[in-house]
Amino acid sequence: MKARLITFPKKWIIIATRAIAAFGTGLLLADRISEPRRRRIALPLIIAGVLSTVPLMVHLLRKPTFTIRSIRDPAKENAAA
Repeated sequence: MKARLITFPKKWIIIATRAIAAFGTGLLLADRISEPRRRRIALPLIIAGVLSTVPLMVHLLRKPTFTIRSIRDPAKENAAA
């Protein structure tokens, strides 16, 4: 199995960009705001969320992959010695 190493800040950037797009989509579906105002607010959010997510995903897919190996427990190694 191949795994990709994602740092904590990159993980939260990806989550934030996806949340922006989801928030924009939610605004489009809501009925509490008038339709022209909804579109003026929601469409830029959706576009910003999608356009900022795509480069991040491309960057992650181009990174080298790492194989997952079992993690050695130093306590067990010291007990065996």
